[in-house]
Amino acid sequence: MLKRVLYSLLVLLGLLLLTVLGLDRWMSWKTAPYIYDELQDLPYRQVGVVLGTAKYYRTGVINQYYRYRIQGALNAYKSTDNSRVILALSAIGRDAAQVGGCDLTAPYADFAWVTNQGINGPIFALLALDSRNYLPGSAVRRQCVDAILSAECSGGGWAFGGSAADPDMTAMALQALAAYRSEAAVAAAVTRGLDVLSAMQTGDGGFASSGVVNAESAAQVIVACTALGIDPDTDSRFVKGGGSAVDALLTFYDADAAAFRHTASGGVNSLATEQAVYALVAVSRLRRGQSSLYQETDTPTVKTPDDPGASIARVLCTADGSGLIPAGYRTVAVCPPDASADSTVTFSDGTQLLYSPVLSERSGTPTWVWLFAPDVTDDALNDPASYTAASGKPAVLTVGDVNGDGVINAQDALAIRTVCAGETTPAANVLLAMDADLNGRVDAQDVRAVADSFVYDTALPAAQEDET
Repeated sequence: MLKRVLYSLLVLLGLLLLTVLGLDRWMSWKTAPYIYDELQDLPYRQVGVVLGTAKYYRTGVINQYYRYRIQGALNAYKSTDNSRVILALSAIGRDAAQVGGCDLTAPYADFAWVTNQGINGPIFALLALDSRNYLPGSAVRRQCVDAILSAECSGGGWAFGGSAADPDMTAMALQALAAYRSEAAVAAAVTRGLDVLSAMQTGDGGFASSGVVNAESAAQVIVACTALGIDPDTDSRFVKGGGSAVDALLTFYDADAAAFRHTASGGVNSLATEQAVYALVAVSRLRRGQSSLYQETDTPTVKTPDDPGASIARVLCTADGSGLIPAGYRTVAVCPPDASADSTVTFSDGTQLLYSPVLSERSGTPTWVWLFAPDVTDDALNDPASYTAASGKPAVLTVGDVNGDGVINAQDALAIRTVCAGETTPAANVLLAMDADLNGRVDAQDVRAVADSFVYDTALPAAQEDET
């Protein structure tokens, strides 16, 4: 009897071993076409991740580095993340279809990818594609509009899950549909959505999501109203008990922290602050007659004026003297008439200006940059006679590439740090390359901006016009 039992166990172990070996061989055979030994053999993909590490430590504990790399790959697959990047690029005047050789609008041809996150996907896709009229004539817009309309709750409004309308989702859907109100079905859904939001508003003008009155819900409603041409601070539909949606949002502001709280009794919150600020910007744009928040049709760019008497120079920033750049020096972008991208441009004092590919791309006009001393007047900067354009390869400004080797890396960040710790001031062309955030100062913030650009593969901050 014992021998029979032992024999049966041996047979079972043998079968188990054969099964394991068989599965191993089968998996190897099935995955063989997808394993590559040479980098050049890898097929093109929109998204990829290199793990380069074991899933577990020798102790059996999961490797957190592996875990977060996997999470990064999953995040990269979200269409809403891609849409937010497109919105950011559009806001700074960059073409999302041409980013380092990548077309961020291409994945939207796969509508299954767009809807992978539910109704959020089509909402953000519409906002992103409409921000600069990407993919004109593409069927994806029709698909997005139809998807949003089909997700409307029975009594009007929208919800992320369930059947009860939520102020955040309703407001976001209205933001996306605002540009399509010429369609009768859209106009009717928008009217129902506005009625739902108005009915949801609390007695003091606020909005609650999941039973909690919060800043973000008010912010989304404000953005939705402005997208529809409605002033949420004065329109009677969004004023309750003498308090408007804007009044309600401002109650979450913490003056001491210069930030917004998520709830009235909570601490300051970065997400609440972000959404509150852009909601207030949306109100400001509405009152100034500018395009709505996500319609980036009036993003400032540097352009050569058609009027010969108009300005040809634009101040990007003015140094305050707190960094390496002396106080009063101005970083100025210039578009001299009759100059092409193949020209060298020289100022009247003999200084050869630096050609800026980034500003030229943003404006569609060849643009040069230089750091001008305080004694150079605005009249001189805007006088075409101050500039001489000649045929020849211009010197190029690549912000962040301090050593001029064509690559932005740790050496550049180290060079800025070294100069900041020293007592000598570099030449103007080097200072321009070092001022990575283009705020007129070369300091530790520039070291961090350059470091972030090559560690996280992020774009350096864009130039903003000096408002002083």
